Amino acid sequence: MNWGNKIVIVFTVFVTGMIVMVVKAFQEEQQMVTSNYYEKELVYQQKIDAMKNLALLNDSVVVHQAQNVLVVKLPEAMHVKQVNAMVHLYCPFNEANDQHVQLTTNNGSMSLPLNNVQAGNYVVKTEWNDGEKMFYSENKIIIK
Repeated sequence: MNWGNKIVIVFTVFVTGMIVMVVKAFQEEQQMVTSNYYEKELVYQQKIDAMKNLALLNDSVVVHQAQNVLVVKLPEAMHVKQVNAMVHLYCPFNEANDQHVQLTTNNGSMSLPLNNVQAGNYVVKTEWNDGEKMFYSENKIIIK
């Protein structure tokens, strides 16, 4: 076999390998973090303003797990008010594990039962309004 045939064989193997890789790539399922990413990006400025409002309180939201309940404690300034909050348990690895729950505070604290929540890493996104301003917080937690 001369060197010309070897070049043709190497080139053919290379092209075949590239075609196989492209076919495999097209068969992979592409998942975005959220299904409506672009719409959420357009309203993100409101969340930035809500995070600034929280920073002005010089206090933060505390999230912890107590047995089979997730406890969300709002800043001290919210303890005197009854606040309705939207709590979003965001699982970065599986959108099917996400949960949205509307909760009401009791002395600045909210409890979320974890009966239907899979164990894993979550981001607890808490959004509330005190009647004047919007507030927003994100806390990472590992649910066991």
